Amino acid sequence: EQLAMAGGLCRADASLYLQTHVAENRAEVAWVAELFPQARSYLDVYERVGLVHERAVLAHGIWLDEADRRLLADRGAQV
Repeated sequence: EQLAMAGGLCRADASLYLQTHVAENRAEVAWVAELFPQARSYLDVYERVGLVHERAVLAHGIWLDEADRRLLADRGAQV
């Protein structure tokens, strides 16, 4: 619910920045996969709720794959 609310805020006001963490370690990535089995990746969880955009700043991003890096580039998000 919190992720959906944050995505709604970002969609409602495009001037807002988002700062969060993503894919810092393997255990965290595995935990996110358990919590969101429908998502392709940890980053996809954020994408599905509108949190991957040109004003998104995502800390760490160590365990992102090529598809995730491409999505970041396509959306203009920063790691």
